[in-house]
Amino acid sequence: MRFSLVLSPFLLLTFFLFRPMLGSVWYPTHDTTHITRLYLMEQTIKNGQFPPIWAEGINQGYGYPLFHFYAPLLYYLALPIKLLTGSPFTALKLVLFLSSFLSMVGMYYFVRRWGRGPAIFSALAFGTLPYFALNLYVRGAYAEFLSMSLLPWLFLVWENLSSHRRQVLAAGVTALFLLSHNLIPLITAPFLLVWVILRQAKHPQAVILPALLTIMLSAFYLLPLLFERSFVQADAVAVTTDYALHFVSPTQLWNSAWGFGGSAQGIEDGMSFKLGKLLILLSLSSLPLLFFRSRARPFMIFFVTSAIVAIFLTTFSSSYVWDQLKLLQIVQFPWRFLSLVGFFLSVLAGLSLTLIRHQFLQTVVLLVLLGALFLTNLKLFVPQTTLSADLSRYTSPAYLSTVAPIVPEYMPAWMLTPPSSPAGELARAYYPTWKVLIDGQVIPTAPSAEGYLTYPNPTNSTDIKLIQFPTPLEKFSYLLTLVGLITLLIYVKI
Repeated sequence: MRFSLVLSPFLLLTFFLFRPMLGSVWYPTHDTTHITRLYLMEQTIKNGQFPPIWAEGINQGYGYPLFHFYAPLLYYLALPIKLLTGSPFTALKLVLFLSSFLSMVGMYYFVRRWGRGPAIFSALAFGTLPYFALNLYVRGAYAEFLSMSLLPWLFLVWENLSSHRRQVLAAGVTALFLLSHNLIPLITAPFLLVWVILRQAKHPQAVILPALLTIMLSAFYLLPLLFERSFVQADAVAVTTDYALHFVSPTQLWNSAWGFGGSAQGIEDGMSFKLGKLLILLSLSSLPLLFFRSRARPFMIFFVTSAIVAIFLTTFSSSYVWDQLKLLQIVQFPWRFLSLVGFFLSVLAGLSLTLIRHQFLQTVVLLVLLGALFLTNLKLFVPQTTLSADLSRYTSPAYLSTVAPIVPEYMPAWMLTPPSSPAGELARAYYPTWKVLIDGQVIPTAPSAEGYLTYPNPTNSTDIKLIQFPTPLEKFSYLLTLVGLITLLIYVKI
């Protein structure tokens, strides 16, 4: 009973945040390909390929490895729901709805040690962050939305590794986080590493099992991502975005006009990067805890320092760091660090309530602050307009022909320019996972100058089969993940 009463405000708020999505509607965002990706993933799996790599029917029919390196969790979660409901729109809505709800639940339990009032405020502040609204209704960055929703759980599970069950839980949550987005885990890793060192300094051996199990569970995606990226143009496309044009001005963090445009140089962006004045002020008001609450001091030092570093990396003042760290440059947009900033500040804002010792007074202040929070943030959770949920809009041949240009980073490295004419029945883009069988015999393949799959057929046989087959690294990574899943099941039953 108590559990349901605690969670009911988060559930009600989630319904309010998603009210524009209710019914048979959809809405335009910067990224319009999510329905298409889910549709194509279903087709790929139905064609017998799992984990899915190759998307047929796009790139003028030559196909390309849309699913090889893009973080798959969003679509893995949505696909079973789509199969049950028959609607990809409903599937994505439910995944996003649950992500939002669980983000607040995770934040509540992460801050709960400091009191119910602080935990409730941190949870509701996190769930209504302007950056969440930006990802949901402006950018359509659903994978980033999902990844960000896992942040409280990620830091929560690595805090206590006192049993095998907790260690396995840490591995499971971390593996899900790694599968949620290509870049948010990258920028989170240094902060998480410091957190784990601080929390597990007295028990470093407790980190071994969850660390190894995390690698095993995510290996099927992570190892190809790390060692086969040269198969596609992801890195080359990433660095074509000039990160120096997308730093955030400190004034924009305080306040900037809400809009549905894009990111631009200077302060004239078409979208907002504000954190919320109330969140900033409450975070600053938590600073006395550094001096007057010794129990909270280590916790506060980490979150204050992390918030400062993350904010610094969004601004032009950090340009030297971005210039020197080539790995950081594939993040493309410094304002992506706002996902972490929002998490850190939401924790600090909730902790500010612990300065009020009197329980009744704390409750009154909590209600007033929540009123102010909702008044300023809830109005942001609306789309620019709504459309009918028409599947054909995103799966028609005309739209499918636009997917490769919209998502060029997963074009095979051998195909520098998209094909100009439709493919024939056995024509494909070259990729190392292709195997060609002629009369039942494996035939060597090679890329043409234009990046097409070529193979000799001296007998002019018509018995030709094109088969997607994993590379040796992919086979090893699949085996490693399978062993990780078995290990996880064994420990869960212990």
